[in-house]
Amino acid sequence: MAYHSKNLAEGLSQLGHEIHVLTSSHPNTNNRYSRNGVQIHRIKTSKFGGIDAVKKFSFLIKAKKKAKNLDNKYDFDLIHSHGNSGVFVSLNKPFVMKCHSLWADEIELPFKKSWLKKQYMKIDSYLEKKAIKKADLIVSVSKKIANSIKKRYNKESKVVYNGVPDIMEPKDVDKENQILNVSAFSKRKGCHLFPNILEEIDEKYSLLHIGPIPEKKLFKKVLKKLKEKKMRDRFNHIDFISQEKLPRHYSQSKIYIHPSLYEAFGNTPMEAIACGTTSLVSNQCGCSELSNKIRNLVPTNINRFSSKIRYILKNKLVNKQNQENTFKKDWKQVGLESQKFFKKII
Repeated sequence: MAYHSKNLAEGLSQLGHEIHVLTSSHPNTNNRYSRNGVQIHRIKTSKFGGIDAVKKFSFLIKAKKKAKNLDNKYDFDLIHSHGNSGVFVSLNKPFVMKCHSLWADEIELPFKKSWLKKQYMKIDSYLEKKAIKKADLIVSVSKKIANSIKKRYNKESKVVYNGVPDIMEPKDVDKENQILNVSAFSKRKGCHLFPNILEEIDEKYSLLHIGPIPEKKLFKKVLKKLKEKKMRDRFNHIDFISQEKLPRHYSQSKIYIHPSLYEAFGNTPMEAIACGTTSLVSNQCGCSELSNKIRNLVPTNINRFSSKIRYILKNKLVNKQNQENTFKKDWKQVGLESQKFFKKII
């Protein structure tokens, strides 16, 4: 969500809007500064026990007072809340809620959760419902989310698909026998399926995963399974790289895969396409809704992932840096589409 917030704020700023962003404090960063035309205001939050939930709820409460003080100075036209982050802000101004996902959906996913995690999700779901009900406008990142909001809360929402940063473009590199996934390593992202995927495709292909590992037990379990199947040398992991280095990895991979079991949209498959690489996504990804317009975005059932990879490779459907197949929607365009809806409620 932070990725989306940053890009949308900068896109709206490029259109001439004055944008102020409230976010939590960060070590070695000033509490207020300007970046790419966006005014950043950082709020110091509680770090009791290092628990993320405490930090978040501390932010929600303090954001209410901070927003009021800033409004007295700048007289905002509207409040734009990413998820439930602005649920307690009350300024008698139009309230827009941007839905990147739904806690109510995620609670129902068949994943094992700790008691504490379940309580955290229930509270977040309650605040999400509260924010949706108070919203003058709801903007969703996919029809998948819009339909869920309609079903659960009987409220309409506008759909604005995400864009990709300008730096996401094809690089002049050779394709390698590499399959790529960029995500937080978790079961929701389908990372537990990696051993089965590798086992069912030609052994000359390796899989590179780029991203943090929030589910460390799952990561160890996957590595153990890969060792047992003598495939450990076909799996590589990079914990973090700068966004500027991602286009090269996207461009040199034969296929990008995103086997998520639940994904409101899916930014990384679209970044891969912008860099000239075919993306295979599960049909549970919101971005799969764009497959009828983008030739090298291929949705499939999660149970057919491996066979679909084999089909793409066998039939040489791997994109060779063809500019006609890239995804070119930038965040300024996302801002333009969002702006159209904002104007109707101001």
